[in-house]
Formats: sequence, C-alpha cells, structure tokens
Amino acid sequence: MTINHTSSGDPVVAFSEYAKANPYYEKKPDGRVEKWLEYKEELIESPNPLWNANLNSRALDRSFGVTNNFSAEYNPLTSLKIRGRFGITKTINESDDFLSPEDTSFDDTEELKKGSLAYQNGKNLQYEGELKWNENGDYSGVFICSGILIPICRYVDLLAD
Repeated sequence: MTINHTSSGDPVVAFSEYAKANPYYEKKPDGRVEKWLEYKEELIESPNPLWNANLNSRALDRSFGVTNNFSAEYNPLTSLKIRGRFGITKTINESDDFLSPEDTSFDDTEELKKGSLAYQNGKNLQYEGELKWNENGDYSGVFICSGILIPICRYVDLLAD
C-alpha cells in the first residue's frame, strides 16, 4: 500500500516582484507598509510587493492518494501457472487560489469586479488488473507454450463536491 500526500502554499507574490522593486525606496518611520513604492499620476507606478504579500491572498494546492496492489500466483500443475494481479488507486485533489480585491493589480478595475477566487477539487478512482494463464509442456518431443492474458483497466473521474 502506498499513501501520497502533498500540500503547498505558494507565495502569492513572486520573488521576481521583490527583485524588481528598487531597494533604495525610503522606509516609513512608523513601520507601515505603503501600497505603492512610487506613484505619480499613472506616469510611474511601482507597486509594493510587501503590500500585496500582507493581504489575505492565498495559493494553496493539496493532493491525497492511496494505492493498494495485490497479486497472487497458483501452480496447480508443474506445467500450469495461473497469476492474478489487481491494483486500485483513489486520488483527491484540491486547489484554492484567492487574490484580494486590495491587490495593486486591481487598482484600475471597477469596484465590484476586484478580487478573484478559483477553487477546484477533483476525485478519481482507477483500478487495473490482469489474469494470466500459462501452460507449457513437452509433448512427443515438441515443446508447446500457450497463455491467455485478460487485462482489466478502468479510470473513473468522480464528480466533485
């Protein structure tokens, strides 16, 4: 049995945004974070990455999966082998991305259209298996080998809640 779990909370503000910001902008003596590092009537706009990082925005991804495999082999005769294998996997994925309406990217947007939310979840079930029948033997000086393989495979995308 295998259990997989991943969870990530990617930073909402990319490192490149911090790198673009000039490190020589004057800091505020009271420690408050300004929305703009520099703003001059749409001629010069330099958003403050710390402002956007301190908002309640988020970028979360979670995944959980369980896989169970089973196999069995049976030799009723020395010349006959029957082998079966079955595996099942259940996976749940969730993504939650929220960008605050106060983010600087929405400054030129209508008030009621500011902010964004994208939530997705998915569940799927996959099972696969096979049944093999192998027979071999030496019949009057002739070696004969025969086999049958019956594959089973199914992938089901379950409806999200």
